[in-house]
Formats: sequence, C-alpha cells, structure tokens
Amino acid sequence: MSTDEVLEGLLRHRARTGLLVVTGGEPLLQKEKLLPVLSAVRGIWGWRVEVETAGTIDPGDLTFFVDQFNVSPKLANSGNELAKRLVPEVLTRLCRERSSIFKFVVTDLRDLEEVGSIVSDIDIPPETVYIMPEGVDVHTLKLTSTRIANEVVRQGWNLTTRLHISLWGNRRGV
Repeated sequence: MSTDEVLEGLLRHRARTGLLVVTGGEPLLQKEKLLPVLSAVRGIWGWRVEVETAGTIDPGDLTFFVDQFNVSPKLANSGNELAKRLVPEVLTRLCRERSSIFKFVVTDLRDLEEVGSIVSDIDIPPETVYIMPEGVDVHTLKLTSTRIANEVVRQGWNLTTRLHISLWGNRRGV
C-alpha cells in the first residue's frame, strides 16, 4: 500500500479513534515507510501513536512521532538465539524514550529470573514492566498466572493477561 492509501484508510476510521497502534511482525522493519504516515497521524491529525516492537531495531527518527513504544523482548523460551532476540543498546534507547513499556511473555518462574536480569542490566523502571503469562487456553493462563503472580508483585511489576483468550479461547477474528 502507498502512504496515501494507508492515510485514506485511517481517515475512514478517524471519527472512531484518536489512537493508532502500529503492530505487526516487526513494524520497525518498515520504519522509513512509517515516517510519513506517523508524521501525518500525529503531527497533522493530533492522534496518539504507539508502536509495538521486539526491541531489536533502533527506531531512528520515528521517535519524534511516537508517544509510546510497547517493547516485547523475546526471552529464551521463544527459541530464538540470544544475539537475535536481545540488542541491549536498542533496549537502552527505548527505555530512555518517553512512555516506553516493556512486556515479557513468560511460561514459568525461570523466565522471571531472565526478565529480572534484563530489567537490571538495562535499568528498566519496574513500573514499566508488564508480565504476560503464555497460553492459548484459559486453563494454561490461569495455571501460569497463579504460579508467577506473587513474584511479579514482589518485583513491583505489572501482571497482565490475554483477555481475548479468557473470553473467546484461541479463536481468530473475534
């Protein structure tokens, strides 16, 4: 899609929102193409802009047009090799940007130890850390949440869930 096509599509929904959340696989792979879109959305229309990212690509000039980065670094449980899932200098920059939050998907208490190391190494403020239990069904989410909740609270982090799984299971398009 061209920039104009994207903006036309967004304009059709303009009356219903004042927020654009850019998600995807990794939106920052398209950061040069995003610049004119976010410039218009935030600079001209005055919308709030959030960008979701794994925190492995420097956002560059996008920071001028983004109100909040939602950073989801991959942990060892993702199966990705360390050098591809954690880029400390990018995480540090995102940590210093205004209103960045950091969400980690965890399966057990060992994952929380890894989160603790990342949070400490990057000096991420605990109130900006969100822990989401992994799971594609209600039973797994409840089990994992119960196992990790006390430690999440002890660390001063936020515990979040996957509300759509609780409501609709693993169905798509709801």
